[in-house]
Amino acid sequence: MHDGGQVLAGIRLTPTTARWGIYSYMIRDAQAGPLATIPDKLLIGQAPVSPKVWESSRVFIAHDVPSNLRSRVQRDLMTEMVNTAPCFRGPNGCSGFARRSGATGCAGLGSGPRLRALPSRLMAW
Repeated sequence: MHDGGQVLAGIRLTPTTARWGIYSYMIRDAQAGPLATIPDKLLIGQAPVSPKVWESSRVFIAHDVPSNLRSRVQRDLMTEMVNTAPCFRGPNGCSGFARRSGATGCAGLGSGPRLRALPSRLMAW
């Protein structure tokens, strides 16, 4: 997401059916072992592989976005994520980040245990 030439925010969307050599997508690869630095217990069950399920990762808001614009940038980023991937439009398809931000109007369900990563707690959605 950008404003003119200034990058404001971004997100990576990866289909869970994707393959690049031995790799697929981050959460599945963490479970299977190729990503040893990421916990393998991010999900309660097996990581899905479906054309209807995408992974969102590497979500960021640029450090130089002023605090008075950050909420709007976050909302706009999540709205564009939902608009970009049709599979996110279902009642269980939005990321928890989007649901908590109120950007999408759809619900997200946690799909993994709460993990502690200082300074915050994380959960796969």
